[in-house]
Amino acid sequence: MRKYILIITFLFTSSSIFSQINFEKGYIINSSSGKILCFIKNEGWVNSPDKILYKLDMSSDKVFEGDLSNIKEFGFKSNVKYVNRLVNVDLSSNLINKLSKNREPNFVLKQVFLKQLIDGKANLYEYRSSKVTRYFISLSLDEIIPLIYKRYKVNVTQIAENVSFKSQLYENLKCSSGELSTLRKMDYYYKDLMEYVGAYNLCETGENIELIDLNRKNQFLLNVKAGAFLSTMSVDYRASGFTANVNSGKFDNRFSPRFGLELEYMLPFNKNKWSLFVEPSYQSFNSSGVTDLNGTLNSQDINIEYSFVEIPVGVRHYMYLSNKDSRLFFNLAYVVVADFGGELEYSENLNLDIKSRPNLLFGFGYNLNKVSLEFRIATSRNIVSEYSSYSTDYKNIGIVFGYHIL
Repeated sequence: MRKYILIITFLFTSSSIFSQINFEKGYIINSSSGKILCFIKNEGWVNSPDKILYKLDMSSDKVFEGDLSNIKEFGFKSNVKYVNRLVNVDLSSNLINKLSKNREPNFVLKQVFLKQLIDGKANLYEYRSSKVTRYFISLSLDEIIPLIYKRYKVNVTQIAENVSFKSQLYENLKCSSGELSTLRKMDYYYKDLMEYVGAYNLCETGENIELIDLNRKNQFLLNVKAGAFLSTMSVDYRASGFTANVNSGKFDNRFSPRFGLELEYMLPFNKNKWSLFVEPSYQSFNSSGVTDLNGTLNSQDINIEYSFVEIPVGVRHYMYLSNKDSRLFFNLAYVVVADFGGELEYSENLNLDIKSRPNLLFGFGYNLNKVSLEFRIATSRNIVSEYSSYSTDYKNIGIVFGYHIL
């Protein structure tokens, strides 16, 4: 167990070494309304930031800090933009066990950086914290209107919704006759709000600028995986009442191919550096060996036929290199196993059915465009878990080749 802790420590220590977040070309507008071109540390914020770090010269070691007291606006060349505004933020909880009986929002006046999602005649903004996500619109630079959505308790068993944001949109952003049918189907969700505000801008002026890609978040990827693994296994027999193994056997090591598909979900923060994945893959291990000669127990021939589908469910962390199309990555996954029959056979008429326990895997690799190559190692797995007197130590290490198809 100690060596696996060391592996995890190595992986995440390496992650912190290689995955430094870069300073990117951008600008700030300071408290004197002066625009300054600079390089901002883009941390891919999940929540709205309250401060930023920036450099005036990329080659300089001097880093400045800007916050709500001295930055009116900042943005990046990549079209990400934050504006500093004093707004009413509804801090009502959306958690069922914390819902209030009050239908009205719990407004608190706050100075915040709002992320601008739409730029046009009508503007759309987003504020995120660890507890709430709120949206705002404006038709001028001065007045920003909080869009109201709140869940509240009617009684112990009934929950209702205050969806005033729909009437707010209708009253403030009305251009064509189709708004009412669209509003009825709308959710308080950035995609729905962006589509509505964008449609209004196009209807009014023919111009609409989206400051984020609607498809950037919630991205799923499909990858084909193939690999070759070296598998090792030993089996131990411990009779009832004995603390030490009475009889042990070791199988010959075997190389075997592995084939599978991986579904990967890119998490919508930290510049796509984190993802979740599931990778069902087929593999087999067919081998033979001999048990030790121990006291009155004779040495026996042993054979194993083991076919299975591993289903790793895990987390992946990417570290981008100087070439924007290449990156290193680390994996950590919990592996569930679906056995396809098979038996562990002793020469003296003893057959053990296969029943695998879950285990863990660790991996690190390199990704270039659509292609990836990964080294992977798995912890020990007991594949005869239904027998109290028998246990196995099945392990494998290998190389996995991946190709992105969707």
